[in-house]
Amino acid sequence: SDVAQQREAAERAAAEEAAATRIGAAARGRVARRQTQELKQERAAQQEAAESDVAQQREAAERAAAEEAAATRIGAAARGRVARRQTQELKQERAAQQEAAESDVAQQR
Repeated sequence: SDVAQQREAAERAAAEEAAATRIGAAARGRVARRQTQELKQERAAQQEAAESDVAQQREAAERAAAEEAAATRIGAAARGRVARRQTQELKQERAAQQEAAESDVAQQR
């Protein structure tokens, strides 16, 4: 009877230890899954932030390129106006010189 009681006590202790092991394993599993989920969320947030930064940099580069192209067009238009004005002035000057030369020739006759 004493041996039977000891055996029963040993079996109960083994069963309790096995139950405690299962409970601990389940708890560690929950903690590990939660940590893994948090890590995944953190990495996803970092990836999203990195993609957002890249998109913002791309947009800024596109804006800068568009501004540069606009500035180039504005500059070209301004240079064109100046060149046309200079050409017109030169034509008028040459016409005036031609007219003066023709007037001199007519007066000498």
